Amino acid sequence: MARIMDNLKVQLNVDGTSLSLIDELTYYVGAKESKEIVVVPAGFRTNFASVPWFARWFISSRRQTARAAVIHDYLYSTEGKLK
Repeated sequence: MARIMDNLKVQLNVDGTSLSLIDELTYYVGAKESKEIVVVPAGFRTNFASVPWFARWFISSRRQTARAAVIHDYLYSTEGKLK
């Protein structure tokens, strides 16, 4: 099972439509012992998978969904390439 172990810490950007990660977010593909790890760096900008502004309260209140949206945005922005 894939795991996201970190808490999601974000801040709203000046544009009011995106957020930036305060701390990095780590995603283990498979078990925690997996060697495939996605690390979203602090400062990465996300919009929670293009959720309209009026529905962001719903996404941000659902931690697992919000964290998964950040991983999605990061993988999309890097074309799925792991570093």
